Amino acid sequence: MPEPPVFSVVIPSLNQGPYISTAIDSVLGQAAVPAEVIVIDGGSSDGTVEVLRQYGDRITYISEQDSGQGDAVNKGFAMCHGSIIGWLNADDYYYDLNTFTYVADCFASHPAADAVYGGLAFVDRAGGLLHLRYPPSHSIRKLTRIAYLGNTNVFLRKRVIKSVPVRADLHYVLDHEFLLRVASSYSFVRSRRLLGCFRVHEKQKTQTIAEDHKNKERQIRNAAQGVRPDLLYRVITVLYRVQFRILQ
Repeated sequence: MPEPPVFSVVIPSLNQGPYISTAIDSVLGQAAVPAEVIVIDGGSSDGTVEVLRQYGDRITYISEQDSGQGDAVNKGFAMCHGSIIGWLNADDYYYDLNTFTYVADCFASHPAADAVYGGLAFVDRAGGLLHLRYPPSHSIRKLTRIAYLGNTNVFLRKRVIKSVPVRADLHYVLDHEFLLRVASSYSFVRSRRLLGCFRVHEKQKTQTIAEDHKNKERQIRNAAQGVRPDLLYRVITVLYRVQFRILQ
């Protein structure tokens, strides 16, 4: 019998064919830690499915129409067998091939922890380094102001995804909004180690969504969290952002 996975990584995908093999390989290549890859593709037409077929039974994937990234992630979460869960966008990837070993050790050292988060490398379309972001200590007060938690640099215990779904009606702030709800009920352990790489390119969703739609989703997120972006809120946000960049 194959060894059961320690990690399950859900990769939502839509027309990211040039990048998805890098995402998958960053999971399958992890040193000495059993991991499963679950790709939920929204019906790509750019050759993504042909790339997925080449992996054979090394990954699990489905390709069908869905209502967006949140719907895809929830489908993938329902299929996970591992005890530690990752959510990796198809154009991103994990920082190195010892990431899972390190994260598993963090959970073993903090048995009561529900989540582990770390640093994030921002890279260009070719994988060239743009800048690094190391996360601050964790608090809801900070998290409502700066999105230092994202799906690429956070790992969750399976019990978390069983009780907190991703909102399928959001398409821009869905990971931040999801992690805000997780953070209100579960405990996080910070690491200063780089865990993920976030790819910046002209076809990524955050670059193609219209600004008015982004603002509507921000308003939905703020209302759900009871956040009023008044002058004091904005001043404190600026101070947090300055601190976040100075302490890199």
